[in-house]
Amino acid sequence: GLKRTFCQCACTDFLVTKQASTMLPVALTALFSCAAAYAVVDDASALWVEKPVAQMPGTSGAQLSVKMLGMEVESTHTEVLGQEVKTSTHIVGHLVTLSNPSGRVSLALPPGGCGSRELTTVTSRAHRPACKLAINAGYFNVTDGACIGNVVSHGNVIQTVPLAEGNVNFGIKDGKFYIGYFTPDQIQSFEHMVSGVVWLVRDGKNYVQQGWKEANTTVQTSGDKYAT
Repeated sequence: GLKRTFCQCACTDFLVTKQASTMLPVALTALFSCAAAYAVVDDASALWVEKPVAQMPGTSGAQLSVKMLGMEVESTHTEVLGQEVKTSTHIVGHLVTLSNPSGRVSLALPPGGCGSRELTTVTSRAHRPACKLAINAGYFNVTDGACIGNVVSHGNVIQTVPLAEGNVNFGIKDGKFYIGYFTPDQIQSFEHMVSGVVWLVRDGKNYVQQGWKEANTTVQTSGDKYAT
């Protein structure tokens, strides 16, 4: 119930607002789809990567586009009699591109804060200024609704976890996007931050296998059916 996907109602939401002054977020893939591969800090062993937020001077509104995407995902499983069977599932999703994210990407907690659950639509309507787009973000404990991982919203550090126990994070500060691992002390300077589970793409390359090795999956509360 927690580290599965973003399809569950999470403890935090990403928002993109209508006004240019304090506008809020978008799907992570969307934020980077219009940019080059992330700049790696120092070398591949660095704990995080950073990328300057794209600038688009002279535009007052969010330059937002949404596309529906579909693909076939094949999987192989072994049946009771020991025979391998291949199946195919059609997956449909949306790709959101925000061409001018500067000042328009934020992390918003539900109205009741960590420990409460709320629909993304409710959280987005409660935010000021109004949001153009909102998606689920951080993970939560399915039993008590508590936020899991690092959470920073509008410069307020809601909670942190030790580096050794944390997962990959997405953060914003000083006009840059950050993805990676951070200590509680480093987190204090962020404007926004939310934890994920597996680092999917690094330096423009598939990082899933290594990201899974780095992930702390013990924080999940979905039980034995947690997808691996």
